[in-house]
Amino acid sequence: MKILRFDSVGGGSGDMILNALLEFCERQGIPQCAVEEPLHRLIPEHFHLRRTEKGSHGMSGKMLTVDIHEHHDHAHSHDHTHSHDHTHSHDHAHSHDHAHSHDHTHSHDHTHSNDHTHSNDHTHSHDHTHSHDHTHSHGDAHSHDHTHSHDHTHSHGDAHSHDHTHSHGDAHSHGDAHSHIHRSHADIRRLIESSDLPEAAKRLSLEVFLALAKAEGKVHGQPVDDVHFHEVGAVDSIIDIVGSCLALTLLGVDGISVSPLPTGIGTVRCAHGVYPLPAPATQELLQTYGLSVSTDNEPCEMLTPTAAALFAVWKKADIRGNARILDSFNSFGHRAMASRPNVLRAVLYGSEKTEEAKGSAGAKKTEGTESTGSADGRTPKPYLTEMLIQLEANLDDVTGEQLGAAMASLFAQGALDVWFTPLTMKKQRPATQLGVLISPEKREAVLECFFRETGTFGIREFQVTRYSLHRRWETVETPFGPIRIKIGTFGDSDIQFSPEFSDCQTAAEQHSVPLSEVLRSVFACRKNET
Repeated sequence: MKILRFDSVGGGSGDMILNALLEFCERQGIPQCAVEEPLHRLIPEHFHLRRTEKGSHGMSGKMLTVDIHEHHDHAHSHDHTHSHDHTHSHDHAHSHDHAHSHDHTHSHDHTHSNDHTHSNDHTHSHDHTHSHDHTHSHGDAHSHDHTHSHDHTHSHGDAHSHDHTHSHGDAHSHGDAHSHIHRSHADIRRLIESSDLPEAAKRLSLEVFLALAKAEGKVHGQPVDDVHFHEVGAVDSIIDIVGSCLALTLLGVDGISVSPLPTGIGTVRCAHGVYPLPAPATQELLQTYGLSVSTDNEPCEMLTPTAAALFAVWKKADIRGNARILDSFNSFGHRAMASRPNVLRAVLYGSEKTEEAKGSAGAKKTEGTESTGSADGRTPKPYLTEMLIQLEANLDDVTGEQLGAAMASLFAQGALDVWFTPLTMKKQRPATQLGVLISPEKREAVLECFFRETGTFGIREFQVTRYSLHRRWETVETPFGPIRIKIGTFGDSDIQFSPEFSDCQTAAEQHSVPLSEVLRSVFACRKNET
């Protein structure tokens, strides 16, 4: 049984939770693309999940940043300066250090061309309103067919500097890295329901958003489907929630455990105004689901509604006396705190007795969490035994790009391993054999994905037995920093040692040394420790 424990020191946010889950997925051989690619198919906005090294108050770990790239063909940024190539000829002095108020109505159904000359022999006083129903030619071919409300100041030197606000009836992205599209709960529910996410991840994501909608609806007195998410409806928060639910299912976590959660003191500015901490929706979730909170003195929002909803909805499990630590990771937030590191520690626990019971029932075993034994009390085997399924098909009409996308989708559906083998088919055609290793309960979901992503007309199936070593992780301190190492155990003997390649690669780059030097250092330092 796998239990994921969250120990909160700096609070919690959606990106901190997703960051921890992505790390555990990577350590168990599930690439980041298995989570990221389904998200790209879910939402139209372009984004990238960027994970970087981070440290604070003597602790080290990683931080996740969601980079969202604006769509300039349908997302307009309206907090900018217009530079118009026209010249003013002034026969007398104008003082333009004031705002022009336009309160008259102009009906414009034409195109503006901003390359002309003004002759200003007088002072302009404008107290009227402009109602524009026209097309702007901005050089990017943006077509605006809506009303502009202009409250702006003209500064007249040689060019016009326009810092004005446009009020549009549609959604606009405002120049920062995060998109502020307001989606309703009904919009988000339809988005997830129509996606190709695995059913378990889809169901879990819907539950989290429903909990949020109920909390927001209660706070603002609105029906659940009419609730418009502001902070939580932003693209990055949808990525945090759905990505976290997907990663949790890929890891096969049976339940989570959460420490008391610090919330911060003071106030927070939300879409509706300034509120006390914790934010109203967060407060409602904490109260409804009975999550424990801790006192603290940090004057900032430490627990976001996104994190509160994930912690509230996910199934809880107790860490029993027979559990052992399988892995741990420090996930950092972006804000610097005065008295503590802004870190959420995630610890993965495994229960040996529970896994042995599952093994005797014929269920799939989880690497690194169990000892395989028999029901009659005989000595357990020194290795793990699993009955798995291998699927394969020969593909001669699929591009490399399609194969890469298929691999990501298959991992997202729960494949244990995916690989490509080059071969030659009939008529001397070069081709690729796509192989997939799965547990029996994943057969139907993976078969559908296999057919849809590759276009093949047939898939072969073989039952296979996999024997594997018991596994655990250790961290070795080296001259190049801490490096994780995976250890394989046969019975009571450690017989295999494999440094985490990404750790070694990062250390080599940071210290400008060959990778081989880092690898030698890892083995030498571990030998000294033992």
